[in-house]
Parts: sequence; structure tokens; C-alpha cells
Amino acid sequence: MRHFFIIASIFSVLLVRAQTDSTKSRFSWDAYAGFYYNHDFNQPINKERPAFAYNHKQTATPALNLLFLKGMYQSEKFRSTVALMMGDYAKYNLAAEPQVWQHVYEMNAGIKLSKKLQLWLDAGVFASHIGFESAESINCWTLTRSIVAENSPYYESGLKLGYTSASGAWQLNALLVRGWQNVQQPLANATLTPAFQISYTKGKNLFNYSNFFGRMGVGNNRPFRQYHNWYWMHTANTLSWILGLDLGVDHYSNQQRSWVTPVGILRYQLHPKWMLAARYEYFADKKNALGYGTLQTSGYSLNADYKANHYITLRAEWKQFNDQKAIFLKDATMSNHNSNLAFAVILAR
Repeated sequence: MRHFFIIASIFSVLLVRAQTDSTKSRFSWDAYAGFYYNHDFNQPINKERPAFAYNHKQTATPALNLLFLKGMYQSEKFRSTVALMMGDYAKYNLAAEPQVWQHVYEMNAGIKLSKKLQLWLDAGVFASHIGFESAESINCWTLTRSIVAENSPYYESGLKLGYTSASGAWQLNALLVRGWQNVQQPLANATLTPAFQISYTKGKNLFNYSNFFGRMGVGNNRPFRQYHNWYWMHTANTLSWILGLDLGVDHYSNQQRSWVTPVGILRYQLHPKWMLAARYEYFADKKNALGYGTLQTSGYSLNADYKANHYITLRAEWKQFNDQKAIFLKDATMSNHNSNLAFAVILAR
């Protein structure tokens, strides 16, 4: 808690500095809170969702998944973001980080490298370049996250060189990051890991490719991970969709372990205040690359959103998981299926 107040003090100084800077600069802020309740029909004895889930983790009790306050400073040549957080996302997803970082959602600063081009160099802790989902449920088409989102980075730390074309159609990011979702380097002698992202927007369509190449974990037999993420997002007034495919390979000295995760989401605008969505996902990890055992899990979900006003959104989701093996807790035993009904209230500025 002492570290949290130190960060909060730094945050306050940044706010004051931004507000008193020149008129050419701009300061803004965001606030977000996501509350939820899970009814897991398996009634697991540990009262938690499956091991591969890190968001909306608790069952049978109202809970806070994510709350953050974010301050942003922007001028012609400089920008910075600081966001502090709490909730299940911080508790479960950042459990391996030092305590001082477990309440940091974002903390980065960037400088513009060109007068004519939108070319920026950012350093610090920032959102992951992989995937179309984030920890902010309000920005995702479904209430809960897909398995592939839960098992790829939500955040990264390091350096990011970003370019956006004059038309905004092309976006490229070249990164050097501290491994696979790390704020603090896991090894004293670990090197920065290269990664890349390219996205192209044309009309209602966005096409994205992201990757990651680097050593994983600690110890003598650390695998080298190759990870590739593709997705196509079509956004329209009534019917929209996302099609995604992720492929990961861990290279050991004497073997390879790979996994593949296709996902598809269909969204329908029923009314200006009502949105419906359906998702199918499949997670195949036949050699236990990620440490949950051998998985061949299919997931289905139906989602309904009601936007009460500009700041409040109500969400509901039914989700079903099926696997060839009994991998889900059911009371104190195991089952090859899991059903869950989730409700959420999102407050966002």
C-alpha cells in the first residue's frame, strides 16, 4: 500500500504540471470501473473461474474487475500517460509482478521524432500490441475475455516506435519489450525482446498482424517463443464481425510445443441502446505449452448490452466451455464442461 501512495503522489504531480503548462499543451483524464457477478453452474469449490481466466475471476459474489483513473498529457512534441488501478485484473493478472507495479495500468511517455510525420517513440508501460481485446470490458464486444486474450499479453513494458500514415490507414509499431507481459525483467541478464505490429484500415475493415519473438520464463531450459496474431475486424452500423487466429510455438532444445486459437465474434446493433453479440472460440494446446494441461477447449457465448446513458452500460453474458477431458471443477470433482452466466455494470468516462 505504501508503494501505491508513492505512485499516487507522482500521479498528482503530473496532473499539476500538465495543467500549468503552456496553452499549446493539453491535459485530459479518464475514469473506468467495471463491476460484475458470475453464476457458475458448476459451483466450483474454489469459487473461481477456470485456471486459464484472469479477468472476472470470482464466482457467487459481486466483485470489481477493474477500476482505474488515467491522466493524459499531450503537446505537439511530447505525450505521457499515467493510470493507476485496482480489482481482479490487477490481483490475478499481475500477481507475478513486484507489489509496486501491481497497481500500475499504464505509465509511459513519448516524444515526436519528426515535424512532418506522425512518428513517435514511447517508453514505459503500455497496452499490448497483440489482439483485439483489452482489460476494459467496455471496449470489447463481449463481457468476458476470450481464452486467447487471457493467455496473451494485456500489457507490455519497454520501447515502442510507432508510425501512422497521413491518411490514418496504415499503422506500424516496432517494439523492444521486457519479455512476455512483464513490467520488471524476470532475469537480471535478460535482453529486450523484438516485436512488431502492422494494421491497415480501409472503409469499415481493419486488418492486423502482430508478432512476438523471445525467451520465456526462468531456469536453464527456457523456450524461445514465436507468436503470431492475425485478425480482421469489420465494423458497420448494424452487423459487424471479428475473425481472429493466433499461433504460438515454444522451441525447446529437444522439442517444440505449439498451440492454435481461432475465434469469431458476430455483433448486431438491435437498437441505439441495445447490442447483441455471439462468440465462438477454440483453444488447442495438445502438448501443454501453457501449463494448464492438454487442452482442446471449445467456447460459445451470447452477449447482450444495454447502454443506459453516456457513462453507464449494463452487460449480460452466457458462456459455455466444452473439452474432451474433465478439466473444469464441478463442486469438488471434475467435469468436461462448464456453463456460466455473468452480469456487469460498467461506468466509464
